[in-house]
Amino acid sequence: MAKTSDIKIFDAPLGMGRYCIIDEGTEAEALCKQTGLDLRVMGRLDYAGQVMTFVKDGEWLVVARIAHHGETMEDVLSTVLHECVHVVQHLIANIDDKEPSREFQARLSEEVMMNLVKEYFRHSEAFTQFLATSNKTPEE
Repeated sequence: MAKTSDIKIFDAPLGMGRYCIIDEGTEAEALCKQTGLDLRVMGRLDYAGQVMTFVKDGEWLVVARIAHHGETMEDVLSTVLHECVHVVQHLIANIDDKEPSREFQARLSEEVMMNLVKEYFRHSEAFTQFLATSNKTPEE
């Protein structure tokens, strides 16, 4: 079970809201305790992933919920990236500019995906090792 302090909630740029990613099986209850959300409002997750937006005290919280059951790393990564796209869509829906530039959308997508992929796989030894080696230059 994750500690409530383990779930990182990111601030989106331009006051678009906040976002996070959780492993449905181990972190849903902890997220609800951390944020004051009612676990019953989240309902049952019948798919590999889902994105939900909650508004509390006038602030948006976009939650990517991931449920996996022994799939390959590629399957899980594909689900996480798919749900990241929906997180970006939900965040963009919360800004006044309904036609943000493609560059803005690309930069936002990059930021959200990097944050959520790193956060979701933070406990994966294989992924952590991959990140450590991918940041090295050829000379190292």
